[in-house]
Amino acid sequence: MRAVSILLAIAGVAAQQQPETVIRSMTRLVQVHVVAVDAQGRPVSDLRREDFQIFDEKKQQPLALFVPEGGAAPVSEGAVAPADGTPESKHGYTAILLDWLNSGVAERIRGDDGVRKALRAMQPRQSVALYVLGAEPPNVQHPLRMVWNFREASEDLAGLISDPMALPSPDIAEQYGKFDARFGSGSRNRKVEEQIYDWNMRVMDTVRALNDLGGRMSRLPGKKSIVWMTTGFPLFLNGSVIPGAHAAEVSYIGEFERVLAILNRNDIAVHVVDTRGLATTGRSFGDTEQAVAERTGGTYFAARNDLDTGVREALDDLNAGYTLGFLVPEGAVAGPHRIGVKTKRAHVYLRYRESYDLGSLP
Repeated sequence: MRAVSILLAIAGVAAQQQPETVIRSMTRLVQVHVVAVDAQGRPVSDLRREDFQIFDEKKQQPLALFVPEGGAAPVSEGAVAPADGTPESKHGYTAILLDWLNSGVAERIRGDDGVRKALRAMQPRQSVALYVLGAEPPNVQHPLRMVWNFREASEDLAGLISDPMALPSPDIAEQYGKFDARFGSGSRNRKVEEQIYDWNMRVMDTVRALNDLGGRMSRLPGKKSIVWMTTGFPLFLNGSVIPGAHAAEVSYIGEFERVLAILNRNDIAVHVVDTRGLATTGRSFGDTEQAVAERTGGTYFAARNDLDTGVREALDDLNAGYTLGFLVPEGAVAGPHRIGVKTKRAHVYLRYRESYDLGSLP
């Protein structure tokens, strides 16, 4: 009996020495910016919390956050102010990207003019930055150039964009298309190989630039967007892009999907303004442009010459719609998660990013 008592006493002491097990509940909020429009593309601003349903991997989640725009702008939990001197903006951040790498001189001038007109005629609520894709010599290895960093809309911004010297000259010398000696002439015309090399450089530099810009904007709190002034790039190099090329010469699907994943992970909507407009010369790649816009929750503006309207609509879009949120489901696996949003209101169409990455949440 005494032995049993001793054993019980030892067990009690051991139990007291065991560290207490503490169960902590980690709740992480996924925020989704949603823009609702009617069949004519006009904003629908009278939706209520009960009009929305939100899904994580096709499983409906309770709506934990509902903020109609016009109220306080929510900021992601754990977000920190940028360390590069970027001003904090309660209305969000927009980077305007003039894509001269994938555009001819006429498209560059139209895009430049559209941005100037838009910023002269309006005062964006968000903080705006301007980038040019297509470096002047000797910076061709780093084609993404920042013209100015994020700043709040003010008279100095309007004055800067009105300055004809604020942007590099749109007729910068072409630095791409130089034939690489690694390609042999083979059985095909050497010019085909030159064009393949040219396109490959352009597409890969564009992909790297979008990745870079997405990374630069990742630490900015709140809502973010890019206005991409471009004619786009092809997802495949084949005979329709380069006469004489093979049917499946090169595919950029993998690179394209990785760019979309980065933009969605960082909650950056991309608004595409096709700078070809109604021109009968040149070409643009609408499939790529439209896919980028739709899959990140942005707008697509094409086949119109009033590019300043497209820029204004893109800038206004950041402050329209609703911010919805849900808590990460218990047991959610790491990696990207598909987002779905529905509305019970008939004839209302929604725009939002297609996914979030569990690893990127605070």
